[in-house]
Amino acid sequence: MAIQVNNKAALLGFVGIVGIIVIYLHYPSKESDNQAALQKTSLDNNRKESLLKKLSDTNSRSGNMNWEELKSAAKSNAGITSTEVTVEVGGTKIFKREAVDSKKKTSGGTILFLHGQAFTSENWCKLGTLNVTAHQGYKAIAIDLPDYGQSAKGKTSDSVQFMLDLLKVLGLDIDKPIIVSPSMSGGFALPLLFQHPEAFKGYIPVAPVGVGKFNDDEYKNNKVFTCSIVGDKDPSLGAAATAKFSQMPNGETHTLEDAGHPCYLDQPQEFHQIMFDFANKVFQT
Repeated sequence: MAIQVNNKAALLGFVGIVGIIVIYLHYPSKESDNQAALQKTSLDNNRKESLLKKLSDTNSRSGNMNWEELKSAAKSNAGITSTEVTVEVGGTKIFKREAVDSKKKTSGGTILFLHGQAFTSENWCKLGTLNVTAHQGYKAIAIDLPDYGQSAKGKTSDSVQFMLDLLKVLGLDIDKPIIVSPSMSGGFALPLLFQHPEAFKGYIPVAPVGVGKFNDDEYKNNKVFTCSIVGDKDPSLGAAATAKFSQMPNGETHTLEDAGHPCYLDQPQEFHQIMFDFANKVFQT
């Protein structure tokens, strides 16, 4: 017996079949749902692990940790050896403080700290800078400049020769240091910077005096890696330093908020973060 199929019924049947296929494709099985969920969870976990690793890497750098926590961690590091001695530099007795992590096989480099007129090397010691610097893997050296602190009285007549002699006595004439030079100590570091740029691995001026004694071309032609750090409440020396050091081809400038002339005292965490980030870059070049 022949079966006649109504065209309308056939069309409805076809539409129904297509609908079922669409529903199946659009709404996968429970098993597929579970697989998708597991895949998404795996991706989320991988992303979480990646973010946690980045956070860990970031927090391992000093600047993203609380300054008091950094000092505490450095203080509890039994490998840090601190010494205080007097060395003779060009016939002048100079007091030196040094901190180094003896557990580390190699040093990341040496950072030499000078000081401003109102301070001595003791300032860097009390602030925690020397221990924290050693804890970060660098050798930290701070001196009392001539006529300051525990160094011999009497001013030096030739600051450049004094600095060259100092670097030689400290063994830094070959393994070049980063020199941190706040305020008054610019009178020692800046003439050295322009007369003997080869003496520096890097330079961190902190609103040093004397920036105006050198012309713009001298700054533009000096290729020493430089990181100027000033406080926004130091409109005189700080602003002058930023204007000058920003001209250096390998220079970077930073202004710390709510910080005065000795900006490292007002914002120690941010100051040291910038310093260590800079040191990390410079000593790897």
